[in-house]
Amino acid sequence: MTQVVRFKMEHLDQIKLREREREGTAKIPHFRKVCEVYERHGGAYTMLSPEGIVCIEGVSPIWPGVAVAWSLTSDLIFKYPKSYYKATKQFMAAIIEDWKIHRLQATTYADDAVACNWLRHLGFEREGVMRSYGPDRADHIMFAKVN
Repeated sequence: MTQVVRFKMEHLDQIKLREREREGTAKIPHFRKVCEVYERHGGAYTMLSPEGIVCIEGVSPIWPGVAVAWSLTSDLIFKYPKSYYKATKQFMAAIIEDWKIHRLQATTYADDAVACNWLRHLGFEREGVMRSYGPDRADHIMFAKVN
């Protein structure tokens, strides 16, 4: 059984991030400071399970009507795929409506077929490759969900 709760900073210390995400977030300057904003102002949630944190997901506004969806995951997403999918869909629908978002975008590593497929299942469309985009200079693919 999973439970969705509002994001708290302590969740960053509790989640067992998958290796690539752990390495990627370590290269983002002021990552924890940015996350403090989500704790204070919302825009992020945490999915809990009896075994630990499944994911932390959020949305970062860029300008009115446009935002970036992001996700930090543990290997527990593979144990709870239906709960993960349902929570993600509900969260995105609520944010799109509440924040009046007409474009929600997300990126993922170009070589991560599972993440690319995941974004397609969530209704995102592939837009193109962003060369040397990641904090590790890896290529990423931009996906967008436009209403």
